[in-house]
Amino acid sequence: MPEVFHQTFQDLSTSLEEEGVHLIQCDPNYCVWFADNDCFDLSTNLPKMAKQIERHEGRLGFECFLSFMQESRKHYDFSMVHVLSSNSPQPLSMLRDEFLLKVPTMHPFGSIYSRVGRI
Repeated sequence: MPEVFHQTFQDLSTSLEEEGVHLIQCDPNYCVWFADNDCFDLSTNLPKMAKQIERHEGRLGFECFLSFMQESRKHYDFSMVHVLSSNSPQPLSMLRDEFLLKVPTMHPFGSIYSRVGRI
């Protein structure tokens, strides 16, 4: 999401560079450790993720992950336009048709676990 940081600084009439901020991509992004000392490294590198997921879930697991990522991208794009990049000075400001019609497809009352397990 570097574009969010760039836009925020631009909105404040400055830039990341002017303020000496350097964004660094971490890899792995996150490490999950299990009781048996096995580790699952989350990464933005798809070949690395494929290897990690297939080791635990088999080939179908990675295909499900890719489906989840496609759905997540749609959610991200919608949220960027209708939530993060829009002014809603009052809660009622969000009561717009284009927003309300799309909200149910965002699964606001479900968990990520239920979404990943379903795809």
